[in-house]
Amino acid sequence: MKKIFFLLLTIILCSIWTQRIMAQSMIINELSNGASGSKEFVEFLVTGNCGQTLDIRNWYFDDNCVSPGAANGNGRFANIAQWSAVPVGTLIVIYNEADLNAALPASDPTDSNCDGVYVIPCSSNVIQFQPTVLASCAASSYTATTGYVTGTSASWGTVMSLANAGDAFQIRDASGNIAFSVSYGTATGGTVSTAISGTGSCFRFTGAVGSDPTNVANWTANTNASTLDSPGKGNNCNNAAFIEALRTVKDNEFKVSGCSNVTSTNTSLCVGATASKNLTGCTSDSYVWSTSDASVATVSGTGQSATITAVGAGTANIVVTVTQTYSNLYTGLTGCSATPIVKTMTYPVTVNAKPTLSLAPSCAGGAGTGILTPTFTAGAGGSPTYNPATLTGLADNTYTVTVTESGSGCTATASGTISCATTCAADATGFTATVDPTSFCQIGGILSGSSTTFSTPSFDYDVIYLLVDDATGIVVSSDFDVASLVAPDNNGTTIKTYSVYALVYELAQDVVIINGTSTIIVGDANVIKDIDGDGLAASPTATACMDLSASAATVVVNPKPTLGDDSDDIVCSGDGAAIGLACATTGTTLTWTAALTSGTATGFSDNTTPTAVDNDDSTNEINSTLTNTGTTNAVVTYTITPTVNGCVGDNYVVPLTIYPPLTIATTETCSGTGQYDVSFTLAGGSGSGYNVSNSTGTLSYTAGATSGSVTAINVGTSLTLNVIDDGFCTGTATASITLPTLSLAPSCAGGAGTGVITPTFTAGEGGTPSYMPATLTGLANNTYTVTVTESGSGCTATSSATINCGTSTTVSLNADLTDPCYCITAPTLDADNNVTANGTFGDEMIITTSPVNTNLVWQVSTSTATSPAVGATFTNNNDGTYTINIVYPAGANGSAGSWSITATETSGSGLANQTMSGGSACAYTIGTLSDVIAPACSATAITLSATPTGGTWGGAATVAGTYTPSPTTVVQGPFPYSYTYDAFPVVGAHAACPLTLNADISVPACNASSCTPAGGTW
Repeated sequence: MKKIFFLLLTIILCSIWTQRIMAQSMIINELSNGASGSKEFVEFLVTGNCGQTLDIRNWYFDDNCVSPGAANGNGRFANIAQWSAVPVGTLIVIYNEADLNAALPASDPTDSNCDGVYVIPCSSNVIQFQPTVLASCAASSYTATTGYVTGTSASWGTVMSLANAGDAFQIRDASGNIAFSVSYGTATGGTVSTAISGTGSCFRFTGAVGSDPTNVANWTANTNASTLDSPGKGNNCNNAAFIEALRTVKDNEFKVSGCSNVTSTNTSLCVGATASKNLTGCTSDSYVWSTSDASVATVSGTGQSATITAVGAGTANIVVTVTQTYSNLYTGLTGCSATPIVKTMTYPVTVNAKPTLSLAPSCAGGAGTGILTPTFTAGAGGSPTYNPATLTGLADNTYTVTVTESGSGCTATASGTISCATTCAADATGFTATVDPTSFCQIGGILSGSSTTFSTPSFDYDVIYLLVDDATGIVVSSDFDVASLVAPDNNGTTIKTYSVYALVYELAQDVVIINGTSTIIVGDANVIKDIDGDGLAASPTATACMDLSASAATVVVNPKPTLGDDSDDIVCSGDGAAIGLACATTGTTLTWTAALTSGTATGFSDNTTPTAVDNDDSTNEINSTLTNTGTTNAVVTYTITPTVNGCVGDNYVVPLTIYPPLTIATTETCSGTGQYDVSFTLAGGSGSGYNVSNSTGTLSYTAGATSGSVTAINVGTSLTLNVIDDGFCTGTATASITLPTLSLAPSCAGGAGTGVITPTFTAGEGGTPSYMPATLTGLANNTYTVTVTESGSGCTATSSATINCGTSTTVSLNADLTDPCYCITAPTLDADNNVTANGTFGDEMIITTSPVNTNLVWQVSTSTATSPAVGATFTNNNDGTYTINIVYPAGANGSAGSWSITATETSGSGLANQTMSGGSACAYTIGTLSDVIAPACSATAITLSATPTGGTWGGAATVAGTYTPSPTTVVQGPFPYSYTYDAFPVVGAHAACPLTLNADISVPACNASSCTPAGGTW
C-alpha cells in the first residue's frame, strides 16, 4: 500500500549543500515511482574528489519522515567491509523486487562485474531494514533505533513504498544527519523539491559536469517513467559525463593519490635480479606494461601483475598504463559517448653492476694444506661488507666464498679447490671383465651368469665395480659384485649400452660413488671426472691413489615396447573392430588373441603371425567385421602382445563391446480411404534411445521410445523408416501395403427367375478376409454390394453386382407438367426495383427404372427445342433415377418453349429408347412499392400498396399492407420497410423465384409544444 507523508526537513543553504556533497558524500541521482504498480527504485551516487572513497556503513535511507515519528521504519547499509571504502562515482540502486521495474539491470549487490554499479534487491544481506516507527525525525532517533535485520522481498512495500500524490526519499549518514533528499508532489522541503505528482513519474539529476545537484534546475521530473527510467546508467549525456568525471580506475594506488598519475618509490636491483609489481583493481580493465630502457631493465606481464628483470647497470622507468573498460554509463544514450579513463603508474628502477670475486688456491699452507687468496672487484656499491683475508691451513676440498657490497647489496660468489694431500699409487692395470649374457630385455633384470677376472698389485688396494651409461658417462650402479649385476630400467624407445668398470683405490682413501651422476668423491676432494682427468667412459691411465679401468664387457638393455591405441571401445553389429595401435619403439611387432567374454558374436579370430606396427595409430592393425548374433551386448576382448628385438612387452587388453543389431519390425494396417498406417517397434543397438525419421506420412513417436507409428500414408506409396540410436547404430526399414480385391460374378442360375452371385477374394496384406461369404443364391432382381475386411491389415474390398433375372426391367419417364417452370437463378433488382440481371428458369426430365438399377448409363440421343437449352448427358442419382435439365433463357416477361428428348441406354440391360416431350411459358411481373410520407404527431395507420398483389408482407406491418408509426423522439423517420413478392405463384414441386421490394417510410418531425403523440412518449 502506498503511504502519503509530508517531508519536514530543515532547509540548508545550497552553497553549504554543494560544498558538502562535492566533498565526500552521497546524493540521490534518480528516484522512480515506476510506470505502474510499485515498480519503484532509488539510485544513489557517491560524490567527492577524484580518487576518494566513502565509508557508508550504517548510512540510513528512508522514504519520508514526519515529526514526531516516521511510518513503517527505514533501511540502512549493513556494517560490512564492502561499504567501508566505496569509490567516488559509484552508483547504488536499491529496488522493489516484489514488482520488478523492466528497466532494472541484473541483480549485482557486490558489483561482481566491476562496472561501478551495485544493483541491490531488498532481500540482499548487504542492506538491512527495521519496521519500528522512529520517535522523531531527529538524527538521534535514527542512531538510537535498533532491530535492523536483512530484508525480504516484501521489505520495500512495507517500509519504503512511495506515495503517488506526494512523498520524498532521503539518505542520512551514520550519525543520522541528512546528506540529501528529494521531495515531490504535495511533499516539500527536500534538498531538491518538485510539485510534479509521483504517479508514473521519475525524478532524475541531469546536470552537466561541475553543476550543483542541489539546484532543482539541474533536475528533470517526468511522468513517463516507463521510457525514461535508467537505473544503473546515466540519466542523460550530461549525467553520464558528471559521473564519469568523478571516477578513476579502481586500483588502490590511484584511490589514495587524488586520481593523478602515480610515481612509485625507486626500486634498486642487482643485475640479474627480479622484482614483482602488482596492482589491485578491476581485472576487466586493460593493463599495458613498458620500459624506458630495455638495456637496463625489462618488464613482462599481463593484467595487473608484472615481473621486472634487471639487465644492465643504469636507470630506467617501468610504466603501466591502466585503461578503464567497465563504464556502462552511456548504455542506451544517443549523441554521446564514454571517455575512457586512462592512468599511469611509474616504477623508477636503478640497476647496480654486480661485483666480482676470484679465489686463487695454492699448496703453501704447510703439511699438505692449502691457501685461498680472494680478489674483489667492486660493482656499483664500492666495497664488500665482508672481504676475508687469505685463508690458510685448508685441507683438500672445494671451498665457496660469497661477499655482499655494502652500497648496492649485490653479491659475488667464487669457488676454489684445494688439492695438496700426499700422493699415493693405485693401479687397475690388467683388470678384465666378462658379462654373460650381455643383452637384456627385462626392466631391472638380473645379469646372471656373469664372471670377471682382475688383478691388483697388493692387498692394500680395494676395487668397486661400476656400471656406466656409455652415452652420458653417468654412474648408474656401483653396488654389485661380479656375480650379481642388476640391469637398469629402459622405458625409452632406443637401445641403451653400458660398460663395466673397476675402480681401484687405496684402503686408506675415503671413496664415495654417487649414482646418477658422474661424481666420485675421494678423500676431501669433489672430483667430477676421475683422477686422470678423462671421462668415466674413457680408457684411463694409472695415477696416484685411485684409477679407473674399463673391462671388455658391454651390457645392452633393449627397450620394452609399450602400446597406445586410438580405438573406440564400442561398435555396432556389422561394424569393423577398428583398433589403431602405436608403438614408439621401431621394429615392434604384434600378435593377439581374441576371446568372446560375454554375449554371442562372430567375426573375430586370433593372430599368431607377427604384424608390424609403427608410431602412427591412424592405421588399423586389427580390422575385422564383428557381428552380434544375439539380442544383448556382446564383448570380444583382444589381448595384444608387442615384441621388439626379442623383448616381449606387457599385454595390451582391449575389451570391445558390440551392440546387437538394430532391428525395426513393422505392421501395416489400412486406416482410411486410400491410406494406411504403419506401427513399428525398435530393438537392439545401444538400447539407450532412438531417433526416427520417415519418408512420408505423419510420424507419431517420442524420442528415445521403442515403438511408434506413421499414419496417413497414401496407398501406393512406400514408407522408408530411418533409425539411429544414441550409440550411432543405424537401421532402415521399408513398408508398403497390398490391398485385397473382391469380385462378384452374377448369374441367373438360381432357378425360378432368381439370381446367383459368386464372390472371388484375392488376399492383400492380411492374408484372409474376416468374413468371406459363400456363393449367394436365390436372389431377386436387384443390385447387391458385398464388403469384406482382412483380418490382418484391416483393409476392405467392396464389389457390387446386379441380378436381372425373371421379370424384365421397366422404365418410366416423367416431367412435372403441373409445374413446368422452376427457378434456377432469380432476377436481380436495383434500389428502385428495376431488373438489372435476368433470372433463368427450367424443366427437368427424370428416368426411373424398376426394380432399382444404378448401373445403367443413359444419354440424350436426339433432342429438339424451340428455345430451351437441353443437356446432353443424364445425371445418375445412384438411386435408380436419372435426371436431365432443360434451361429456358427467360427474359423480363418470361419465355415460352417446347422440347422433345429421346433417351438411349448405352450400358446396362439393353432397355428400349425412351422419348418424352414438354414445354411451358414462364412469365413473371416485377412489382412496385411506393414510398410513403406519414402525417406528424399522429397514430394514423399508413397503408402500403404493391403491384401486383399476392405477395407476403414483412417488416413491422401490423396487418398486411398496414403500418402504424409509434414515435419515441421529436425527430421521426425515415424508416425502411420491406415487402416480399413471389415472381411466380408457388405451384407444383418447385417454388417460384422470390423478390424483395423495399419502400421508405418518412415521418416528419413533431413539435412537442404543439402536439402530443397519440401513443408512446416523446
